[in-house]
Amino acid sequence: VKAGLTPMHAIVAATGDAARCMKKADTLGVLRAGANADFVIYNDDPTKDIRATRSIESVWVAGSRIP
Repeated sequence: VKAGLTPMHAIVAATGDAARCMKKADTLGVLRAGANADFVIYNDDPTKDIRATRSIESVWVAGSRIP
């Protein structure tokens, strides 16, 4: 974001674009059946303000919530 990306572009670059670079776009960086279910739920909307990535509600790995 400091380099001029919108918050949404920064999130896409860190997830879907990174998965495409690793040639794993079919299972990484997406939420869909058959993909790895690793994701973070935030209290605030990081697409509006990237600092909301600091407001973590929960973290999920392989479909299970991490305590």
